[in-house]
Amino acid sequence: MSRPWNTVIAFVLGFAACALIVRWMGYQPPSSSKQLVLATLDAPVRQMGSVPGADAIAEACARIEPAVVNIDTFMRPRRSLRLEDFFGPEEAMRGSGSGVIISSDGYIITNHHVVRGADEIVVSLADGRRYLGKPVGADEQSDIAVIKVNARGLPTAELGDSDKLRVGEWAIAVGNPLGLGSTVTVGVISALNRRKLLVDNGRYLEIAIQTDAAINQGNSGGALANIYGQLIGINTAIAAPRAVVPSASVSPSP
Repeated sequence: MSRPWNTVIAFVLGFAACALIVRWMGYQPPSSSKQLVLATLDAPVRQMGSVPGADAIAEACARIEPAVVNIDTFMRPRRSLRLEDFFGPEEAMRGSGSGVIISSDGYIITNHHVVRGADEIVVSLADGRRYLGKPVGADEQSDIAVIKVNARGLPTAELGDSDKLRVGEWAIAVGNPLGLGSTVTVGVISALNRRKLLVDNGRYLEIAIQTDAAINQGNSGGALANIYGQLIGINTAIAAPRAVVPSASVSPSP
């Protein structure tokens, strides 16, 4: 039986490089928090020895899903000098995407294009809690951003090692497709080390993981996990028949 959304190919940023990306960011968070985030990204990956059983996918989802958040963004209208625009109805632009909690004190990794230009960022956890988010760093070329919420004791994703992936391994995507809320899809790692992928406006992804797990607009910034529920990538783009496009959704709302 063929699955819907099979006409797109998803590209994912490997998570092994994220520690370097955070270091490149111009923002300098408080030293203790910065050290915690970098230590989390640099920590040795826990090796999973046992062979997954029949319920492995469900168990993996239970591990990663609490750390995946929905991100809603709001952008105030920018008035032009045209008369019809100046006196026209005021509409806010609303977008949606996903993110992954990487530290219990509220640091969340997502895609730069999810939060780019946002005047307000609302982060919704899997358990229903909601927080205002603040951007604390971004790297546009690699399409990575970090936001911070004022919270403690949050669930965090356990990190896997994207450098040790093999083609054909299970891949589990968790995110907020089409603004529906937390959603899980499953596929395999289709290819590794995809290079120089044109995304938009002359911007290329230097290197990416390809998966056939169903990805749609709004999945951007969400988690790609392995069969053990460890984070191995950040979903960033989909390849439609004509182009590779970011997978966040933006729409006007009153």
